[in-house]
Amino acid sequence: MWHAYIFDTMTGRIDVPIDIPTFSWDLTVSSSSLSVESDKGTGKADASGLKLPWSAIPADSQGARNKMLAPYRRSIILCYVNPDGKDYPVVGGMIGPRTDTWQDTSFDLVSIMDFMANRLVVREGVFGKAHGGTTTDVISYNNMSLRGILADIGTLCTHGKPGGQLPIDWNYNDEKGSHQRTYPGYNVQNQDFKSIATKIANVDGGPDITFRPYFYDTNHIRWSFLAGSDSIPYLDSPGIRPTFQAFNGGGSLDEVSIDMATPFMRTYVTGSGSDDATLCVLAQNLKLSTSADPWPLVEETYSSTDDDNVGILTQHANGRLAAGDTARFQLSGKWNAGDTNAPKPGMIWPGQTVMIQLSGHPTVPDGDYLMRIMEMSGDQSQSIDVTFDAMTDDRW
Repeated sequence: MWHAYIFDTMTGRIDVPIDIPTFSWDLTVSSSSLSVESDKGTGKADASGLKLPWSAIPADSQGARNKMLAPYRRSIILCYVNPDGKDYPVVGGMIGPRTDTWQDTSFDLVSIMDFMANRLVVREGVFGKAHGGTTTDVISYNNMSLRGILADIGTLCTHGKPGGQLPIDWNYNDEKGSHQRTYPGYNVQNQDFKSIATKIANVDGGPDITFRPYFYDTNHIRWSFLAGSDSIPYLDSPGIRPTFQAFNGGGSLDEVSIDMATPFMRTYVTGSGSDDATLCVLAQNLKLSTSADPWPLVEETYSSTDDDNVGILTQHANGRLAAGDTARFQLSGKWNAGDTNAPKPGMIWPGQTVMIQLSGHPTVPDGDYLMRIMEMSGDQSQSIDVTFDAMTDDRW
């Protein structure tokens, strides 16, 4: 069972509950793709296909309906109702552009991360203010953690801008570490918050990065900015680790499928510059292609044209290589949140580790597998689709 609430985007103040008959939702902690071209990326929190009949809108005039459902100004939170009757926020976002008909209105929600692509990392009052209309201001960070850097620029992009307020807890401001980053004001076209967060997630050892909703009190929704640390980049959840059973014809995890992926051995990465002045980094692991029963060499390329630091470019190259330089398999399935002992959305999240007790599969040995949830998705029902992190297939 699900409940939904409309709330004010900038303050998080809840306006009214609302019945939404149909919707789809999708949560990730980072990319779960087996594709060799896939970067890690940031967490996704999408809700789409929301369709509300006008009779469901508690407003009695055109003006009141438009105000209540104003795109970007208003947001919606979708909550799963636990058996104890408590609402657990799962996914939410700003009301996106609407399509209104005589009978209903339909729209998708814009996640906080996607909206933060509209917030640029540049200080107020400096752009175009230097000699001759140029911009010389530079934002620099030294000896900070990666998530500390993101928390600081997130604060700049919200509290540091007129009309920038959003109900976000940035959590890691001023956290010390060993990282350096520089953001010159003139490079503003490449420096929105989401782009910077994505690049930080994609470096070798880059952290999981996401926003998670919660009830601040009975009348307000807030977002907690969560990211892995420099030493432990993965997000997990405290408490008892859920266990799923999977076997042919039964188990708490249904419709199990296992995808296999082939490795690549080299990634050629280019950065800023042109022609023979272009920064170039090669990352490689030739172990599999030089083994007794070798794999054929597979090479790939990647371009990051605004990276002008060879050290950071090397981190990107190593991060891509680490994601695909071994043979891997990936398990996915489905569970029913309505089952008595099943994990409930809003209490279990992508990034959490679970135990999969697998038996009788044609190609994967029986055993207990500790796996990390990478993606959860569903709709207005209690059926949850889940994809787990790819695991190294040592049999190869």
